Amino acid sequence: MEIENLRMFIRLSETLHFGQTGKEFHLSPSAFSRTIQRMETELGQTLLVRDKKKVRLTPEGVCFRDYCYKAILEWDLLAQQMVGSRPLDGELSLFCSVTSSYSMLPALLNRFRVMYPNVHVRLEIGNAYAALDQVLTGKVDASVSILPPQLPSVLYAREILATPLVFISPTSPCPVGDLIRQKPIPVDVIPFILPQPGMVRDLVDRWFTKKNVVPQIYSQSVGNEAIPALVSLGCGVGVVPKLVVEKSPLHSQVRVLHWQPVLPEIQVGVCILKTSLEALVVKAFWESIGPLHASQEAN
Repeated sequence: MEIENLRMFIRLSETLHFGQTGKEFHLSPSAFSRTIQRMETELGQTLLVRDKKKVRLTPEGVCFRDYCYKAILEWDLLAQQMVGSRPLDGELSLFCSVTSSYSMLPALLNRFRVMYPNVHVRLEIGNAYAALDQVLTGKVDASVSILPPQLPSVLYAREILATPLVFISPTSPCPVGDLIRQKPIPVDVIPFILPQPGMVRDLVDRWFTKKNVVPQIYSQSVGNEAIPALVSLGCGVGVVPKLVVEKSPLHSQVRVLHWQPVLPEIQVGVCILKTSLEALVVKAFWESIGPLHASQEAN
């Protein structure tokens, strides 16, 4: 099996779209489909399930995708050694939130640094909701970002995990706690600490619309990490990704509320500009990522 075929499969696992992926590799949809079918025949396994509405990886497809990441990385390293070229160097700029810096980056960067020790990684920490704009405006090469339902056409994204949004309340005695213990819970008078307007806030606002409630907003936070702090002080009920709660130093001072209906999940991934793959450092980083969680299929 040719290394280029492995690259095709990785890209298909990201787009889940035969026509788009075939076009990127300058193949007609039928020619690209035959290439994937030959791979399935050679492996003796069905790698993708196709129907009229969607394409998804089978468990065997996920396993093969993981193999493709490893095989391509080893091939690129071998090719570099065989031609006697100097090790890849330069700088990679990466933007992420505080939570991402200690929950996701170790797995991302450790792998990359082992393979390319001469590349300097410039890390910028900031508001998670600004991460996508950092890439779109060219301020950084890549970002760990919440992925929108419809990704801008100029970007590539690789999902690395999904986490649900959750309501959290303080564990210490306070008026907010008293309100939550009432039956029924007076949601319309509880003070809320919500994300600033944007994609995640839209999801939260839809929840309130379904409940026919206009929320009493105590604060609109520009960063997820500040919300558990305000909640732990008894300022209100907050909404954050569950991952933020789990990784927060204040996790013991807040608790997750299991209100119905449940809030939706959000997907988090690495984003780059398509044109930035022309840079060897960015291309090397992109190919080094791979899936951090085998159960998560790439976008």
